[in-house]
Amino acid sequence: MADTLNDYKYSKQYILIEDQDKKISKSAYSETELENIDDYIYAIITSITQKEVDGTLMHLIQYEDKELGWINLEDSIPVYRFKPIHFQVIEENFQSNDLNQQMKIDKDFISHFKGKLLTVKSQVMYRGEKYYSVFLKNKFHGFHHENHLDPLFKVDIPLDEKNFSTDPEFYLISNLTKPVKEIPNFNNAKLLSIFPNNKIGKIQLGKNAYWMNLSKLNNFEMPELGLESKSEEQLVLDDILYGVDLERNKSKEMVKSVLSAKDYLGNNKENKQLMNELKKGSNNDANELS
Repeated sequence: MADTLNDYKYSKQYILIEDQDKKISKSAYSETELENIDDYIYAIITSITQKEVDGTLMHLIQYEDKELGWINLEDSIPVYRFKPIHFQVIEENFQSNDLNQQMKIDKDFISHFKGKLLTVKSQVMYRGEKYYSVFLKNKFHGFHHENHLDPLFKVDIPLDEKNFSTDPEFYLISNLTKPVKEIPNFNNAKLLSIFPNNKIGKIQLGKNAYWMNLSKLNNFEMPELGLESKSEEQLVLDDILYGVDLERNKSKEMVKSVLSAKDYLGNNKENKQLMNELKKGSNNDANELS
């Protein structure tokens, strides 16, 4: 039993940063069939499992779909995953960074990020500072400094007609494009979410919600909002829970594929028995999806 969450052994990710003289071994207990790590420096690898060997923690690592072998990770950077959070880029703050250059991720990031709703799924500490992983349409676009990103906060702030100008501007998209031509009345209006740095908010009017520039609101004071600072133990717990959800979703997709084959299975005794065994082996996910 692990004494702390940091000692808990589970599938986790790292940015591989080790001495290039280190080797990857096919065995956790002895150096056999050694492989150089040169091709994987600054790559994101997965530590599938870990073993304590003579007081040294050995990691069985995988790169993409390839299992590489065992290595002791001393200097590599843990990637702490969590439930996705939405951000916008802060254009006036944005700068390229050394971490992406080392990872050989070279893009015109600002042209990709400008006006887009960004998804962040993890964080790393690099040279003592926090960087977030950024995704667009599930495609990874590098790690970016926390000061370059504006998080979306959920709020519940009532508004009334006095908060709006005589000719308010509402938009369908968070980058303030696609203006709304017909504005509903302001009964029961409320502010649902805020990008505080960019001063963009989502406002519910009637049954619909629209985006607007919050600097155009009258008699409105921006609330103080900030992401909570989490301990390393909380980050590890979030990472474990993220991994559990990931495996559960994979299991559900597998079960869906199996259940979709039911039409192709006959009604004979053997096939019915096969389906029952598959359901038993899926921790009841099959029953939930039936």
